[in-house]
Amino acid sequence: MRLPRPYIPLEIRVAIAKRQYWQQSGFDPSELKNFGETELKVLLQQLFGNAEVHLDHDPPLAVRKKIRDKNGVVIRYSPDANDPDFLVYRRAEDHKLKTNIRGEGAQYPDRVRIKKIRRIERPKPKRKYSWPKRRFSKCDSAKHK
Repeated sequence: MRLPRPYIPLEIRVAIAKRQYWQQSGFDPSELKNFGETELKVLLQQLFGNAEVHLDHDPPLAVRKKIRDKNGVVIRYSPDANDPDFLVYRRAEDHKLKTNIRGEGAQYPDRVRIKKIRRIERPKPKRKYSWPKRRFSKCDSAKHK
């Protein structure tokens, strides 16, 4: 069972945008005060222009290590779902490409990686191997010489 995708608070979204802005421009926006919804929009405008932007979990939640309780129910992910170091703003079309067509670099797309993890985590039935039941014929050593 998977956890519902948690809401990402404004302060975390701002921290992600600040980090990406700092990586791209070299200017540290943390010197600015009073970051809110409008300042976040301004930062995203500076980063991506007028393009539609999505917030992407990188790596996807389904691929992350799952922390389970005693009953085997998933209680959280490692790293956490809202960890700003593992969230990235991307253009909507880039996010769609990464999710469905190809991943970053030479990786599989996210949906293929998720499918592989689900296949690995699925319980496998125990197979009991039994030797084949066949009779061995009694042959004369004279016939086969």
